Amino acid sequence: MTRYRRLIRLLTGCLVAGAVLSCAAEVAWAWEAGTKIGFDTNINRSVDNEEADSYVTGYALYRWEPAQDSRFRWNATVSVEGAAYFDFSDLDCGVASISPGLIYRPGRTWDVGLYGFLEAKGVKDEDQSALTFGGKVNLNRKWGRDLYSGAYYVFADSRAEAETYSFTEHALGAFVGVNWTPWSFGEIGYEFAHGDSFRAVDTETDTSSGEGAGRHRARRRYSQAFGTDVIRESVDQHTIGADLGFDVTASLFLWASYCFTTATGDLGTSTSHSGFIGIGYAF
Repeated sequence: MTRYRRLIRLLTGCLVAGAVLSCAAEVAWAWEAGTKIGFDTNINRSVDNEEADSYVTGYALYRWEPAQDSRFRWNATVSVEGAAYFDFSDLDCGVASISPGLIYRPGRTWDVGLYGFLEAKGVKDEDQSALTFGGKVNLNRKWGRDLYSGAYYVFADSRAEAETYSFTEHALGAFVGVNWTPWSFGEIGYEFAHGDSFRAVDTETDTSSGEGAGRHRARRRYSQAFGTDVIRESVDQHTIGADLGFDVTASLFLWASYCFTTATGDLGTSTSHSGFIGIGYAF
């Protein structure tokens, strides 16, 4: 876990260095900090023995973006976040990430973005500490003054301390949103993802025969965090979600998010409800 802590410190240093950059260049939106409280009804990703939990997080980020207007614009975001869980305390974690991007705006109503990201996550359950990297391509379109839509593709490759928690994933998504007023918005979206996922099973569950048995034996381990065995397997995941946001002042804002997710693999289909409410402040 030492290498993840070192990377977290490095990215945190990048966040502090953002203060220097903000003095050296005119930026559109520099600092942001906030907190969220959320829930997940299937935090162990089980097919038939779901465990629910709630959590609270705090975060800070720095977003650098030149203020000058041009068709090609680049930006970068550096963030740090900490999370504490009410019941499954072994999932308490700290995360640091950096994401540079290039945006092309061929017209006033749409743009294309290309982003890369690197994330270091240190978890109290060290098996789940991981380094994740990947990229994202998105397309955004405005329809009149208030309506907008978008589509995106994301690739992620995560290398955890324990192979069972490592994964690669490809995701495709689309969303539609509306600015109800100059200070509020609503958004709905859908995402399909294919990749690896850990899934909790009873320690007595036999996966020594049947389709995927060899993979299950190789990727199975006991989880101290969940108190049972977990297995890594490929899943197809469908998610529908909704978001709401409200600007209280020019800097203070509130937002809420909800998702319903199904994941299907050799072990069967699991479902989960998750969401959060949050408050943030932009400096």
